[in-house]
Amino acid sequence: VDIDECQDEELQTERCGTGCVNTIGSYHCTGLGDEQSDDGITETEREHVSCSPGFTASPAGTCEDVDECASYNGGCSHSCHNTLGGSYCLCPPHLMLATDWRTCHEMSTEPPTTPAPVTCPPGFDVPDTGERCADVDECAQDNGGCAQYCSNSRGSFRCSCRPGYALDVDGSSC
Repeated sequence: VDIDECQDEELQTERCGTGCVNTIGSYHCTGLGDEQSDDGITETEREHVSCSPGFTASPAGTCEDVDECASYNGGCSHSCHNTLGGSYCLCPPHLMLATDWRTCHEMSTEPPTTPAPVTCPPGFDVPDTGERCADVDECAQDNGGCAQYCSNSRGSFRCSCRPGYALDVDGSSC
C-alpha cells in the first residue's frame, strides 16, 4: 500500500512550497520556480525526490521499486519474491523459514515444548498480546532522534525541519 506523502501538511507547506505530486513509494515537489527539462521535471524537483526504503530515485525524478531479489537472491537461502518496496523469502514445502526470515530448515516432527517466539522485521515489534507484529512509533521516544520534526510511517520514520532550515546529511539534524 502506497503512503501519500503529499497529505503531510508539513511536507506540502515547508518542503514543497506550492505543490507536491505523490508517486509510488515517494513524492516530488512542483512549482519551485526553475525551468523544466525535456522530461518535464525541474532540477529543483529532481533534487527534492525522497524515496522510501525499497525504492530508488530514477533519472526522471520518480521513485522506482528496487528488485531486492536480483542481488544475491535477496539474501534468501532458497526462493526470493520481490514485492513493491520490499521482498520476502520462501521455502520449499518440506522446509520452514527460520527466525532470521532468510534461511530454510527442516521442520521438526516433535511438538515444541514452548511456543516459538514471534520475531518481527525492523520497524515492527510484538505488542503485549504477542500475536502479530505492529508498527513501532519511532517518533514517540526522543522525537525519533530528530532535531525538529519526526513523521512516523509504517515500519519507518522521517525527520524534517522548520521553514528556513534544511535537513542535514545525517538525516536528523537541521
